Amino acid sequence: MAPTWSLRIHRVGRPHGRSLFVVVALGQRSTGGYDIRIDSVVQFQRGSVTYVTATSPGQKCGTTSALSQPVDVIRLSPKVEPIVFQRRAVVRDCS
Repeated sequence: MAPTWSLRIHRVGRPHGRSLFVVVALGQRSTGGYDIRIDSVVQFQRGSVTYVTATSPGQKCGTTSALSQPVDVIRLSPKVEPIVFQRRAVVRDCS
């Protein structure tokens, strides 16, 4: 099953400047074994690319019987905008 993605950018004011928070989430899953991570952010002349990997368990993987909500958050300088996401889905092989 392909992961459902939720990608958000949040701007937060601070007393000495601003911060930009990038939040990636897979939403609620019925078992464990899922993961999402921000691999890197690369800045280019016209903006930035945020590379994200979502991992799901393969058919032969043992998983916990618990709800999970994989999420990753990073804080960036607001100078990296605009941001484009490059997504990659991986299925873990547990054979």
